[in-house]
Amino acid sequence: MANARESTTFEEEVEQEGGSNVEIGRLIPEFRLSTPEGQVIDPTNFKQKKNLVIYFFDVHNSESWETLAILRQRYHEFKNVNAEVLATSPGSMEELQDCVSSMDLPFPVLCDSNGEVTRTYSVTKPALFVTGMVS
Repeated sequence: MANARESTTFEEEVEQEGGSNVEIGRLIPEFRLSTPEGQVIDPTNFKQKKNLVIYFFDVHNSESWETLAILRQRYHEFKNVNAEVLATSPGSMEELQDCVSSMDLPFPVLCDSNGEVTRTYSVTKPALFVTGMVS
């Protein structure tokens, strides 16, 4: 039975851990993640300054790439409404570096190498979170 935990799916893990930690009207869970360039991003740095669009994506999913391309094309629109886009993906920094360099994204792309932030947000497939400025 020791191997039972290893065979559970990510969706089952989220369910076992009590579901989502993100609720409408509540503060977003805090995290600190690095970009492939070595910059550390913490969403609390944007508190009272910007709205946030946080996109959780999978570098192996073609729909994720399409969404990243749309976010890149419309990035100026987010900036016009005082919003910053943060894209985050579980997996290796090397995979993320390949993605970032090939897409020339104007916003930070964050590596969730151990999947902790992805689990905290209860994300099991590509997902977009929009937050407002918090005082």
